[in-house]
Amino acid sequence: MFEVPPESPAAYLFTARMLLRQEFYPIAEEYAQKAIDLDPKLPLAHHFLGELYLYNRRSQKPSATLRRNSP
Repeated sequence: MFEVPPESPAAYLFTARMLLRQEFYPIAEEYAQKAIDLDPKLPLAHHFLGELYLYNRRSQKPSATLRRNSP
């Protein structure tokens, strides 16, 4: 359906979004972090991870994650 290499940052981010929708939060966080590890300049991955931290009420992490990728 989607043509992205299976081990690419985009694939990990896409999977993280699907996992979040299924309420598998810790695994979604791992996949988002893996996307960032593979491509630290991928802004959508940082944004997603920051939103995930906010959603899970981790007050210290979202601001650092989101601030790191602000223009």
